[in-house]
Amino acid sequence: MTVTPVLKRTLHWIGNGLAIIGIFFVILRLYRDWHVRDLSYISLNIWLAVTCLAIFNCVDSFLLAFAWRRISKSLGVDVSRAWSIKIYGIFQLAKYVPGNVFHIAGRQALGISGGISGVF
Repeated sequence: MTVTPVLKRTLHWIGNGLAIIGIFFVILRLYRDWHVRDLSYISLNIWLAVTCLAIFNCVDSFLLAFAWRRISKSLGVDVSRAWSIKIYGIFQLAKYVPGNVFHIAGRQALGISGGISGVF
């Protein structure tokens, strides 16, 4: 499948649009829930545990991005480490949008616009 410049640009816009929708949705949900919940009962130990788990999740996301890059490389597409981290990181937020398909569709659209074949 040959990706024309118009298709590449369109897929890039679709992918970016899905990323923006995902980020906007998460921000709205956080804003809504932040004002409803009383967080004063949470102890320092729990905040430290949440911080440690957030760091672990960040490391895990980097490992997933590196794995996605390796999969792409094994399929004949060599993408940069920074590009794979950027794309994978942006669309990790999109998985929280209802439907649970936007993170996959967004990665697919930006992957195709970046030169990764949509057909395996």
